[in-house]
Amino acid sequence: MAFFLVYQQIENWLIYPRVMRQAVRVSGLAAILSVLVGTAIAGVFGALVAVPVYAAAQIVVRQVWLPRQDAR
Repeated sequence: MAFFLVYQQIENWLIYPRVMRQAVRVSGLAAILSVLVGTAIAGVFGALVAVPVYAAAQIVVRQVWLPRQDAR
């Protein structure tokens, strides 16, 4: 049981942020924080969708909002 607890902690705090950083170009800190916020808001489902939602919001800000601000 202790092995699985240690494994899960290593995966959650070291491996998962690195994979997310490479897969969706989200920083490790942002991935961890978005998962924590998603968990607080919607439980397990929130944790699962937190990083993709954050990545989508990041793309919208970069592709839509920032160019409109620059145009002003």
